[in-house]
Amino acid sequence: LFRSGDCGTRTLVATGPTYYNMDLSVTKIIRLMGRSTVQFRIDALNLFDFAAFTPVTGVGGTTADSFEITGATSGRVIQLVSRISW
Repeated sequence: LFRSGDCGTRTLVATGPTYYNMDLSVTKIIRLMGRSTVQFRIDALNLFDFAAFTPVTGVGGTTADSFEITGATSGRVIQLVSRISW
Protein backbone atom coordinates (compact mmCIF):
# COMPACT_ATOMS: atom_id res chain seq x y z
CA LEU A 1 0.00 0.00 0.00
CA PHE A 2 1.50 3.31 -1.11
CA ARG A 3 0.75 6.45 0.87
CA SER A 4 2.04 9.97 0.38
CA GLY A 5 3.79 11.67 3.26
CA ASP A 6 2.86 14.93 4.94
CA CYS A 7 5.85 16.87 3.60
CA GLY A 8 6.36 18.28 0.11
CA THR A 9 4.20 18.08 -2.97
CA ARG A 10 2.15 14.94 -3.48
CA THR A 11 1.63 15.33 -7.23
CA LEU A 12 5.27 15.25 -8.39
CA VAL A 13 6.29 11.88 -9.82
CA ALA A 14 9.82 11.51 -11.22
CA THR A 15 10.41 8.55 -13.51
CA GLY A 16 13.54 7.44 -15.26
CA PRO A 17 15.52 4.49 -16.52
CA THR A 18 15.61 1.40 -14.34
CA TYR A 19 18.87 0.82 -12.49
CA TYR A 20 20.27 -2.56 -13.46
CA ASN A 21 23.68 -3.99 -12.63
CA MET A 22 25.07 -7.52 -13.06
CA ASP A 23 28.35 -8.79 -11.60
CA LEU A 24 30.07 -12.08 -12.42
CA SER A 25 32.96 -13.97 -10.78
CA VAL A 26 34.78 -17.04 -12.07
CA THR A 27 37.20 -18.87 -9.76
CA LYS A 28 39.66 -21.74 -10.32
CA ILE A 29 41.34 -23.33 -7.30
CA ILE A 30 44.39 -25.57 -7.85
CA ARG A 31 45.64 -27.77 -4.98
CA LEU A 32 49.37 -27.94 -4.45
CA MET A 33 51.18 -30.04 -1.85
CA GLY A 34 49.42 -30.53 1.52
CA ARG A 35 46.99 -27.71 2.31
CA SER A 36 48.58 -25.28 -0.15
CA THR A 37 46.38 -23.89 -2.92
CA VAL A 38 46.58 -21.37 -5.73
CA GLN A 39 43.43 -19.47 -6.62
CA PHE A 40 42.83 -17.58 -9.87
CA ARG A 41 39.78 -15.34 -10.08
CA ILE A 42 38.20 -13.02 -12.65
CA ASP A 43 35.63 -10.47 -11.42
CA ALA A 44 33.52 -8.53 -13.90
CA LEU A 45 31.58 -5.67 -12.30
CA ASN A 46 28.72 -4.18 -14.36
CA LEU A 47 29.23 -7.01 -16.84
CA PHE A 48 26.81 -5.77 -19.51
CA ASP A 49 27.96 -2.13 -19.16
CA PHE A 50 24.61 -0.64 -18.19
CA ALA A 51 24.89 3.06 -17.45
CA ALA A 52 23.74 4.50 -14.12
CA PHE A 53 21.60 7.58 -14.72
CA THR A 54 20.83 10.40 -12.30
CA PRO A 55 18.05 12.95 -12.92
CA VAL A 56 19.22 16.49 -13.59
CA THR A 57 16.96 19.12 -12.04
CA GLY A 58 16.52 22.70 -13.06
CA VAL A 59 17.44 22.23 -16.74
CA GLY A 60 15.26 24.46 -18.90
CA GLY A 61 13.15 25.55 -15.94
CA THR A 62 11.63 22.12 -15.32
CA THR A 63 12.56 19.37 -12.92
CA ALA A 64 13.86 15.93 -13.84
CA ASP A 65 13.49 16.43 -17.59
CA SER A 66 16.88 14.96 -18.50
CA PHE A 67 19.34 12.42 -17.15
CA GLU A 68 23.13 12.25 -16.95
CA ILE A 69 25.48 9.31 -16.53
CA THR A 70 27.05 9.30 -13.10
CA GLY A 71 28.49 7.09 -10.40
CA ALA A 72 31.25 4.52 -10.12
CA THR A 73 29.09 1.90 -11.81
CA SER A 74 28.77 3.77 -15.10
CA GLY A 75 31.42 1.60 -16.78
CA ARG A 76 32.53 -2.01 -16.89
CA VAL A 77 35.28 -3.02 -14.47
CA ILE A 78 37.21 -6.30 -14.86
CA GLN A 79 39.83 -7.41 -12.34
CA LEU A 80 42.17 -10.39 -12.28
CA VAL A 81 43.12 -11.82 -8.90
CA SER A 82 45.57 -14.54 -7.87
CA ARG A 83 46.10 -15.83 -4.35
CA ILE A 84 48.42 -18.40 -2.80
CA SER A 85 47.38 -20.00 0.51
CA TRP A 86 49.54 -22.31 2.60
